[in-house]
Amino acid sequence: LISTQVHNLCLAGCDPNYQNKNMRTALMAAADVTDLDCVLALLRHGADASLRDVACSNAGGFALKRGSGPTTDLGRVLLAARDRGPANAIDAYEAVEAYRRTRKYLQTLRVTKALLEVDNEKDPKTMSLNDVLNSPERAVEMRDVYGLDGAMIGRASIGNPWFFKQIKHYFETGAHMGPIGMTERIEAARRHLKMAIDWKGEVLGVLETRRHYSTYFKGIPDFKPYRTKMVTSDHSVDVFNTFDEVEKVFSNYQFA
Repeated sequence: LISTQVHNLCLAGCDPNYQNKNMRTALMAAADVTDLDCVLALLRHGADASLRDVACSNAGGFALKRGSGPTTDLGRVLLAARDRGPANAIDAYEAVEAYRRTRKYLQTLRVTKALLEVDNEKDPKTMSLNDVLNSPERAVEMRDVYGLDGAMIGRASIGNPWFFKQIKHYFETGAHMGPIGMTERIEAARRHLKMAIDWKGEVLGVLETRRHYSTYFKGIPDFKPYRTKMVTSDHSVDVFNTFDEVEKVFSNYQFA
């Protein structure tokens, strides 16, 4: 880095306030290319921001020409160095940087705390993003209020694999997507079971998908006999046959 080279040259005895034939200094050159790190390195070695070249421009003037006015970090540092000396300018800049880092850290803590809000009865060890991202409204809040680029979706999608497109729909329209119909639910259950069997084999695939059926088909009147078949059958063919029965019997059922 150039700032490191400048630091080493100053340690080797180079004068940070040396002026060439046009009376320009290294600080002016650094300001002219808006290199804040280089400016800070020179100020730490006592560079004088009040010196002027033959055109009567100081380092602050060079920075201003490049768009780094008194509202930018570079402009503030050079203005402080000119008026109060390089040491005070460095102290002021480091104080501002410390404030920014602290502010960013506190903002991170606020976001983390908000995302980990849970009931007082819940074990803190189980806290996670899944505990709060359970609705499209919450997803919008995470995006717009806390400025998150992304969030993890876990438990909210169990038995509701449509949660992802429900959130996308809410993002795009500001309204909730309509209820998922019976045909789509059965197709999701079939696919879920098939993928589980492909991944873990017949026995584990059948066993591990049982707990999801109550959520897939939640709230359907007189559904208990079919759910019982789904969760007690040891062979996938029996479960698939039950899906077929459900599709015939409840094809016209309307979910709320």
